Amino acid sequence: MRDSIETLEQHNQWRRGADITMEHPATLGIAIEEVVKAAKRYDLLRTLNPHEFAYLVERNIAGGEKFDTLVDAEIAKREVKNSCKKC
Repeated sequence: MRDSIETLEQHNQWRRGADITMEHPATLGIAIEEVVKAAKRYDLLRTLNPHEFAYLVERNIAGGEKFDTLVDAEIAKREVKNSCKKC
């Protein structure tokens, strides 16, 4: 994550005219994807009620599933739910 943030910060400096080399577009894309994924995780965790959060933690501890994977699955579930509301 730190590398992705640094990549985005350097790209922004380049974009604003700093005398540095432009980041390769593929590297920039990977950094954007990683930071957006982290922002979505943060946003979800910020909005979970304590019972929902405890459920994810319990699944992480009891089932050995990675916490980030559980959060990503919850994000995907909510995105599908929200997209169906728009139909």
